[in-house]
Amino acid sequence: MLPMKDKKFSSVDHIFRQRAIWSPVKTYHFWGKTSMIEGIKSNGMIRMKERIPLSMKFITGFSILGFLFSGYLSVIKLLSGACAIRESCPYFLGFPVCFYGFGMYLALIVLAAFILRKRMDIHWGVIGIAAVAFLGILFSGYFSIIELPSLIRNGFAAHTFGVPTCMLGLVMYMLIFATAVLGLAHEER
Repeated sequence: MLPMKDKKFSSVDHIFRQRAIWSPVKTYHFWGKTSMIEGIKSNGMIRMKERIPLSMKFITGFSILGFLFSGYLSVIKLLSGACAIRESCPYFLGFPVCFYGFGMYLALIVLAAFILRKRMDIHWGVIGIAAVAFLGILFSGYFSIIELPSLIRNGFAAHTFGVPTCMLGLVMYMLIFATAVLGLAHEER
């Protein structure tokens, strides 16, 4: 909002910003003051820019971070046959677990991109993101439990990041899931 000292103007300006997305006018005049609302012209109408929810920004950021990390692990494993950070590499159905993490983070990025590009309703998109993140929690949680005895036996110094990479994936999926659920709870209000 524009910084204005007149309280009446700012409250009316807020009401007009909360109006429907399509508005035929771009400039509103109240009490001798002008309020500009950014818009994109389409078919003679002004489409007000919708704000991207903060939860979607966090989800997108966490997804990109997980995508890059699992992508790095996957590429190194694919090219050299060894784990990138000198740890045991668990397998699931004949493939390294980092390949599945890469696929799940890719799915999260695709869902986030659909939401940000307005190709998917934000409510259903965030539900999809929460479902993929929950699947990631179950998947990485299972492998984290399997690697837990090794962590206890060898300690934090035995791992490059202090914990096995599956546990890092678990933390990322938990952050994405919690952010999606909080975003949905906030949307319901």
